[in-house]
Amino acid sequence: MFNLNFTSKLTSTLIPDAATPTTANNFSILQRMVKDAHFSYVKCETFPNPKLISVSENCLKEILGCNERTIENIKADSKTKEEFVKYFTGEIPLYEKQNPWALAYAGHQFGSYAGQLGDGRAISLAQFYDPNGKIQELQLKGAGLTPYSRFADGYAVLRSSIREYLCSEAMYHLNIPTSRALCLIGTDKIVYRETPETGAVVCRVAPSWIRFGSFELPFYRKEVKLLKILADYTIENFFSKLANHEKKYEPDYICNHSDEAGVYSFENQPNAAYFNMAKFATALVPLVLEEEGNDKQKTGNVLTEILQSFVNEMKEKHLLEMHKKLGFSTKTEESMELVKLLLVALPPAKVDYTIFFRELSEFKTKCNTDEELVLPPTIFIEKAKESNVGSSKDNLKLLKDWFKSYNNYLIKENMNDEARHLRMKSVNPKYILRNNLVQDCITLAEKGNYSLLEKYFKVLQKPFDEGTAEDYQLFGGLVPNEKRRIRCSCSS
Repeated sequence: MFNLNFTSKLTSTLIPDAATPTTANNFSILQRMVKDAHFSYVKCETFPNPKLISVSENCLKEILGCNERTIENIKADSKTKEEFVKYFTGEIPLYEKQNPWALAYAGHQFGSYAGQLGDGRAISLAQFYDPNGKIQELQLKGAGLTPYSRFADGYAVLRSSIREYLCSEAMYHLNIPTSRALCLIGTDKIVYRETPETGAVVCRVAPSWIRFGSFELPFYRKEVKLLKILADYTIENFFSKLANHEKKYEPDYICNHSDEAGVYSFENQPNAAYFNMAKFATALVPLVLEEEGNDKQKTGNVLTEILQSFVNEMKEKHLLEMHKKLGFSTKTEESMELVKLLLVALPPAKVDYTIFFRELSEFKTKCNTDEELVLPPTIFIEKAKESNVGSSKDNLKLLKDWFKSYNNYLIKENMNDEARHLRMKSVNPKYILRNNLVQDCITLAEKGNYSLLEKYFKVLQKPFDEGTAEDYQLFGGLVPNEKRRIRCSCSS
């Protein structure tokens, strides 16, 4: 079915768990502390009555190099579909030497070091080279127990699997670097959470599943040899140039019901990113110290300089992206001021962030009458705010004033409306992943109806397109008030 060029670079370079030195055994499902190792060999569990719910044709083409005939067979031919499902639940191997593994890693959760975490319900099947010659790694989410499952069962439920499946492809098509979702497979396995739920397995793909926590675990355990091996492997295979770069606009919005302090709120994302980078830098201290001849001050200066460059780069990139969203072709002092003023004006106006910028993409400076020149602020705000809830005239004043300044700036810079509209529509999506719509897909899917899931999946793969009238009716427009501020659990 697949003609993939497999490799075992990770398992042949990194250090395996001493309890599973060459392949899976009884220790593979024994939850425990795994010392002096990067990974453990594990085995996928066999599930009752697995069935293909959805498959990403784009992912099959772009990453696995499948042709149209193969894709059609996977979707329509019962025998091919059955074989596909067995491959991507781990029931049968993709190639003769397949030897699945789970990674060991640590991490910080809500600002506190959590110790060993690891792949508790994720199992990597294989590495291979994609059509562009880049390493990719196939991983199953919800495939069974590993040594890192802690007090959990290694399974995934259908609702959280649907969220990941939709979200990863939605982010990818919004040009956000992320893992890809290859397929979503349902099972008759009953998984016990707050209530009994239907089980599922997601096959996801990424160049690597190594993360900051992969470096933190050996650092905190003072396993410097493992740290160096991991760094060398990562640099050689993924950073070769170094060896030789939904929402209503609510800055305080919290999407995880476990995050009571708002550590990962929308406005704290830059701080959370910096925190993660700082912890990563800490984990690399032994390696940098060695490079700098054990000079602690020099090591500190090097890492501080790198972290500051990260902050500067993040601010610059954010400013650049905001310029694109506003249709500016060049950066000036006046344009930067407009960006800052808009970010101040949006929260009190209570606009839907996505819809606001999409509507702004239609803003016209060349109006037929003086009256039209005055009206656009009201028109756009009416379209973007949520049914006047909480949006008094005072709250809208800042945004109305901003529209006037924006209009004047566009005229002053002599920007062509049509060209600007095209630029803005290429960066301001019409369709995004929204919690209420995902929940609608989940509700139907739990009853065996996957039609809405498939429609949403296809729309999310073309987020900047206008779409059809049906697309907009199903997946466009404002989130109903009663469905706003839905929060997910950590599993989603």
